[in-house]
Amino acid sequence: MPEAPHPHLLRRDDAIQYAKNVYTNSLSLTQELSNYGSNLLVRCLSRKDRTLADVVVCGVLLKHVTAMVDSVQVLVSQGCTNAAFLVGRAAFESSIFIEWILLADTERKAQHYWVAHLRKQRIWARRCIAESEEFAAARNDLGQFGEDVLRARPMLEERAPEQLGELDQMLGSQASAEINKSFTEIKRKKNYKALREPHWHEPLGVKSLRDLSRQLQRLAEYEILYAKGSEKWTRLIEHGDKWKSGLDGARIKLRRKEDHDPKISPQPLSGIQGQSGISRSEGQSDASAASGAI
Repeated sequence: MPEAPHPHLLRRDDAIQYAKNVYTNSLSLTQELSNYGSNLLVRCLSRKDRTLADVVVCGVLLKHVTAMVDSVQVLVSQGCTNAAFLVGRAAFESSIFIEWILLADTERKAQHYWVAHLRKQRIWARRCIAESEEFAAARNDLGQFGEDVLRARPMLEERAPEQLGELDQMLGSQASAEINKSFTEIKRKKNYKALREPHWHEPLGVKSLRDLSRQLQRLAEYEILYAKGSEKWTRLIEHGDKWKSGLDGARIKLRRKEDHDPKISPQPLSGIQGQSGISRSEGQSDASAASGAI
């Protein structure tokens, strides 16, 4: 028999109602943006003279932004605002890549993105080839699970040599060979392990997404949406100075249904649909407690 959710911890209807009351305009906007992005994608890729940059910017990155914005709309409409931060961060990252690629030297940047992708695919192929360095590293990391995957899907091992040959041919092409060498050199200098690759923009002199955001004068967005958004997954330590220490201080505070009416006194959604909280110190507001919910 299916189990019912706990009436105080998992109250989906309240979360959905809260989102409807508070985020209606924003939800309409995000839906319009994703709808526009889907049509823009088709228009951009309908050109017959497409270049690699067109494929990377539109076929990969714009498509990803559109999908992630649509995911934000779906998640927030269901009251899952913390979960929406994850896909929101992904959309931000791809939007940074799009803007930077289009800013200047577009085809060269797109080629670096493509080569980085091929190199990652090459690592995955070599993971399935016995006696390769990547195979040993993957087996060490995955253990029995990795062996079970190869046993259940023997075609991975069978196809790996052919796939590796195709990837090596593309990486050795006139357009990719020198860029591929630059990735290899960075990996050697930084002594990266077998399964680790440099970021696609490192050979172009940019070490991180934060550096890209600064170049594009979007550092504020990075700090608020991307960096701060990562803290949504560590809520217990975000308000660590406010919670009572010790085992007794880390207990769930249950709210009765009559204590919370999203139509009258909406509270920030957090954790499990925003309907649970941790016992708080004296003087802490209800809203602050909700923001630190599990």
